[in-house]
Amino acid sequence: MTRTVLVTGAGRGVGRACAIRFAQEGARVACAARSQKEIEAVAAECMKAGATDARAFVMDVTSYSSISSALTQIRKAYTSIDVLCHSAGGAKTAPFGGTDEQLWNEMIALNLTSAYLVGRAVLGDMLQKRKGRMIFIGSTASRSGYRYCAAYTASKHGLLGMVRSLALEVAAAGVTANVVAPGYIRVSATEQAAKQVASRVGKTPEQVLAVYRAASPQGRMFEPDEVAALVQFVASDSASGINGQCLLLDGGAVVA
Repeated sequence: MTRTVLVTGAGRGVGRACAIRFAQEGARVACAARSQKEIEAVAAECMKAGATDARAFVMDVTSYSSISSALTQIRKAYTSIDVLCHSAGGAKTAPFGGTDEQLWNEMIALNLTSAYLVGRAVLGDMLQKRKGRMIFIGSTASRSGYRYCAAYTASKHGLLGMVRSLALEVAAAGVTANVVAPGYIRVSATEQAAKQVASRVGKTPEQVLAVYRAASPQGRMFEPDEVAALVQFVASDSASGINGQCLLLDGGAVVA
């Protein structure tokens, strides 16, 4: 049976990799992000990768009206959503004492409130069909604290708490909710974060990236497609018993 998959943050990085992964299995892929140009390019990539259908939908995940408008269009195209991969998010760094209210609110809105808004908006489809997968991209910061990113860490901790509660509510309805939590990923956003940290601590960006690589016992950052492969598995029928979990992809950095 062909599934409809909504991927937020699909324009680049992990979201793009997830969209292409689902396309390769022949899914219908709704690619959502703020940049029309980026998601149109990804939708075209998805069609080349084997999607039954793939379309671009502009969505600002921090705005419920934008989410609602995009979902109206998606449902017109595909009727309902079977799988949610909520990859949209972002990271900004600052010492705790230098974290102003604007930065705090931005991280909470982008990484936590957005997951609540998008999750709430698609849940009805899944409950009605009594089947569905809700997958939220977290971080090792969902489980551990890190210097210079209290707001980001708080948002990712909050995401995991929300998903654990949601998972209990939907468990008997054939729906699962999980967090996939990678360590540092080799994407442009990580390089940008390294530059921000480097400017504050008197190091070069490459020195900061070396610290990021050393955070994993494997001594490396992780590829977007590695995250996408785990997301695809969690979305599969084989993973129906996995619910309310934080699935780490970090080479063994975070232990229970």
